[in-house]
Amino acid sequence: MKTYQLDKSKNNLLLYNAAVSFIMAEKAEKALPHLDYLVSGDADTVKIEWVEAFLRVCMDLQRKGKAFKKINRLLHKDSGNPDLWKVMAQFHLWQNDYKSALAALTVRSYLEPVKKREDIMLMGDLSNVVGIPVRAAACYESLLEGQAKGSDYKKLASAYIAAHRQGKALEVLNIALKKKPCPKLFFMLGRTLYYENLFNRADDAFDKCIRLNPKNGRAYLMKGYCSLKLKDNKAARAAFEKAADCPKQKEAAEKILRYLGRSPIQSKKLPTE
Repeated sequence: MKTYQLDKSKNNLLLYNAAVSFIMAEKAEKALPHLDYLVSGDADTVKIEWVEAFLRVCMDLQRKGKAFKKINRLLHKDSGNPDLWKVMAQFHLWQNDYKSALAALTVRSYLEPVKKREDIMLMGDLSNVVGIPVRAAACYESLLEGQAKGSDYKKLASAYIAAHRQGKALEVLNIALKKKPCPKLFFMLGRTLYYENLFNRADDAFDKCIRLNPKNGRAYLMKGYCSLKLKDNKAARAAFEKAADCPKQKEAAEKILRYLGRSPIQSKKLPTE
């Protein structure tokens, strides 16, 4: 800070470094006026790292109005700057305003191709949260072109299920399971098949899930429901007894077992998780 004050040319890099030092020293109040000056546009061409640091300080000091006004002003001057739209998205995320955050990121994607995995994932997650599963699926699907993880397939399948595109969900799950068998994916496959009334295939999927994770109470419970649909009360009772050994599924399983002890279940609508 002293160097900046003595420097006749007023090098803004020195002022920025001083502000960052204040942040690292947990003196955000002292950093704020310097960052405020740097992002005003009066000092020099505004650098995105200055804006990000300014937003961080405003977040720490709970200066919501100040942050929004400044970022909005910068966007008014330079609406074609994709980095500023990303900062605006960060501001809205800070406010838990997911719809506005997604809108800002969408504008950014029109200005510049989104290439970073975490940015694409964020757009997909936000699309899911605000109720646009088809949009989320498009984001998750683009991630499969690189080195996809099991969680990527799970998110994509979930998005397709939410969008009522079970056929696509089944396709994604089968591709994922061929690459790497996983109990979570087998469970998703089983549930999807169950709700498509494909009970034999669903039962097989839950069996495979249980083989990979014998402590999965939800899989035992769903296998029991499949067996009831297939009119195999003996297999259903065995599956529900296993589910009853699992704390989270104990109540539901014991309820069905009590019904089975009285008479075969005829209801078409069974309680499922």
